Amino acid sequence: MRKLSVLAAAQLLALSTGPSMSEGAHGLRILVSEDAVRRESVRLYSDLLNRACRKGWHYPRSQIESGFKRHFEELKLQILDQGLTIIFDTKANNLPQSIPDIGSCSQTPTS
Repeated sequence: MRKLSVLAAAQLLALSTGPSMSEGAHGLRILVSEDAVRRESVRLYSDLLNRACRKGWHYPRSQIESGFKRHFEELKLQILDQGLTIIFDTKANNLPQSIPDIGSCSQTPTS
């Protein structure tokens, strides 16, 4: 299932970056901006943390921060493995990167 979600994320990223095809030596290649990969990684990892929180698992901020970084690097490798090309977005990478404040999870009662 994880491979399927990575492939779906890669396809979403490829579609969300606009015109992203360029002619390469072996035909067309799909270009994805690093910023789009970072946004998708934050979304996916935040979802994992929310599910863990609902199960009662809590992690220190330092582990969460390193987890965001690790998840981003692993997602980049998986996207490259799928044959997509990640392009460096100089505008996005000049901005300070921050981790979203997930706060504390709260159990919402279900009716």
